[in-house]
Amino acid sequence: MQLVSLLVDTRPVLAFREGERYFDLSSSDPSLGTDVGMLLASGEDWKQRVASAVSSARELPGEGIR
Repeated sequence: MQLVSLLVDTRPVLAFREGERYFDLSSSDPSLGTDVGMLLASGEDWKQRVASAVSSARELPGEGIR
């Protein structure tokens, strides 16, 4: 799993990538934020919070991702 900061249309999104697919962590758990750098600086429990959010993350549509 690779964490990425994306723009979907004009909305910033924290996501994870599996193969060529992206999944929205920002909507799954808004406390994670929308930026990988801020997530990494948010505290020692960031890995646990991401792991909890992964199961309910929605796949992002392929169009509009930058």
